[in-house]
Amino acid sequence: MKLLLVIDYVWDYRIPLYYRLSQQFNGFSLLITGISSQTKVMKIPSIKYQFIRNKLKLALALLTRDYDIVIWGDAGSSSFASNLMNGLLCYLISRMRRKPFIVWFGGWEFTQDDLWGASVKDKIKKTGARALIPFILRRANAIITYGSLHKKIYVSLNINPDKIFIAPNSSIIPYDHHEVEEKMLLIKEKLNLNDKKVILYVGRLEKRKNVDILIKAFAQLKRDDVCLLIIGDGKSRPYLEGLCEQLKVRNVYFLGRIERGNLPPYYWLCDVFVYPTSREPWGLAINEAMQFGKPVIATPRVAAAHDLIRQGVNGFIVLEKDVQALAKAISKIISDEGLAKRMGQKSREIAQQGYTYEHMTEGFRQAIKYCYKKRALIIKAKKRYRLLDLCAWPFE
Repeated sequence: MKLLLVIDYVWDYRIPLYYRLSQQFNGFSLLITGISSQTKVMKIPSIKYQFIRNKLKLALALLTRDYDIVIWGDAGSSSFASNLMNGLLCYLISRMRRKPFIVWFGGWEFTQDDLWGASVKDKIKKTGARALIPFILRRANAIITYGSLHKKIYVSLNINPDKIFIAPNSSIIPYDHHEVEEKMLLIKEKLNLNDKKVILYVGRLEKRKNVDILIKAFAQLKRDDVCLLIIGDGKSRPYLEGLCEQLKVRNVYFLGRIERGNLPPYYWLCDVFVYPTSREPWGLAINEAMQFGKPVIATPRVAAAHDLIRQGVNGFIVLEKDVQALAKAISKIISDEGLAKRMGQKSREIAQQGYTYEHMTEGFRQAIKYCYKKRALIIKAKKRYRLLDLCAWPFE
């Protein structure tokens, strides 16, 4: 089967998925509209790919390439409007060529009024998103999404739940145990973390991430044997550093941006991972912390929390911007070693049993199977309905 996936960027954590899709489907290939990720995809010789620099070339490729099914994926790197136009092009040309069209999408924030700003630009984006996204989703032959929150929201938009498939959003960092342990000991010595409990945050430093709420919650702990590691960078860093001085909190370390492949020692040494953001399409850092067997705390506005966190079992879900609730959840974990250990073990178990690249690939496979199991599709052409008999599912 010839499977064409149109994306705007190649993230490192997606490459294992693309590799598995290329093994599952011999005719798998990528059309990439963002040219900055060329060196990443070149690491895997088995993946066929082409970089597209503008909409005209994308349209020509969609019109002339030989494929059985097209998937439009929103990787979330290019501009909002640009990638929506990519999706619209994929839909229109797939219909023109009578090819099944699948959407791989993880957005849900467009349905929430309080997550949009009040500027004219935000109002235009909100109007465009609420018109185009449901339009594309409703007309797709199948939808692949990240988790249960996304499916629930899409169903609320009057989209047939039978055509929505969850490919559990996954990120697994390869690492060498002995190497990570050595690096962890060096980090502990360098930052003087021995005999201290470690709270970890990994992500961008911007307003919606609510790192200021985490710092305020940390200040409420009033414990010298606890430290907070903040990994990431962004516009909010000067404000956050100033907040630490204002609150007179010690043991807060701003470590800047660290490449994903170098994160394992930090996940390994932490006692609890906290992700307090007020808007997150998923939150793969939670997957990664759970891979290393850590308790996790997040808000209900983090989509991953709805699937990955079992309240009181492997972590806690607390309301965003609730400083006291966050401080209480952190304190409960770091004050009870037995609880922290049990939660960490459960986190690893949840991640291994349902959130691997194999599970993610299976979600794609089921969506494609759904399209091909519908042996007859009604297609409107020249004001008449024609019956298109699709080929049988080729992997049974």
